[in-house]
Amino acid sequence: HYTSALNARPELNSNTALHTVVFYNTEFEGTVEIQVTLENGVTDITSWTVLETVNITTADTIRYFNFNGVFNFVRFRMIPTTGTATLDKILYRS
Repeated sequence: HYTSALNARPELNSNTALHTVVFYNTEFEGTVEIQVTLENGVTDITSWTVLETVNITTADTIRYFNFNGVFNFVRFRMIPTTGTATLDKILYRS
């Protein structure tokens, strides 16, 4: 499961741009890949790079994560360890 591509607003950020993401969880256990791209648009052939992998357990009802960098778009890939559970909500701020 992927989120839609989110505009990382590179025009507002310097080379040390801080991004914050919050994962809200009740039943999800697994990992979330933070994927980024420098491409100017998002299509079916957009090249994404995994920037970080965040481990989430059912004990993590709210999990914060910060990362730095200037990107055009960001998306998140949820990889559950069992079943098809998904996260309740992901809040992203660039």
